[in-house]
Amino acid sequence: MCLMLYAVLPNKLSELPQSAKSPYLSISEINLSNDLYNISSLFPDKQLYFIGTEEGCSCKFSIPKGLKDSDYESLPKDLITEIIESSKKDIQRMNDLRMFCEDLISQTVDNKIELYGYWIGEELKLSDPVLYNIQSLFNPENFYMEDKYYILSRN
Repeated sequence: MCLMLYAVLPNKLSELPQSAKSPYLSISEINLSNDLYNISSLFPDKQLYFIGTEEGCSCKFSIPKGLKDSDYESLPKDLITEIIESSKKDIQRMNDLRMFCEDLISQTVDNKIELYGYWIGEELKLSDPVLYNIQSLFNPENFYMEDKYYILSRN
């Protein structure tokens, strides 16, 4: 199962913001021909944009909980280096997604956007929205995108 994350906007963007050009983001406009999971049926009057990582889906939009210092003592140096490099990528993905969301918010009248997370294969449903501001959602201590209906604001 993969997580698919969508930006739900009131209108089509005239062009994607510069932040969408990050090597860690894969952004695409959703229309009838590429709406594989029928997400637009939940938001009939909105414009949707898929937000994936460089790997295609949105699963990597999370920062795994770190190991305790004592856990590192028994690990080979190669693995420690790999963990550190992976953590750097996780943080960069989070920061790039945050910048993209901030750019989208700045283009809206009410200074907020909607995000919708969907696990492929699960029932398509629209739950009550969960309200977040940029600072609370994009916190490296607990950053984890999931199958929720988010309303994201600047403050």
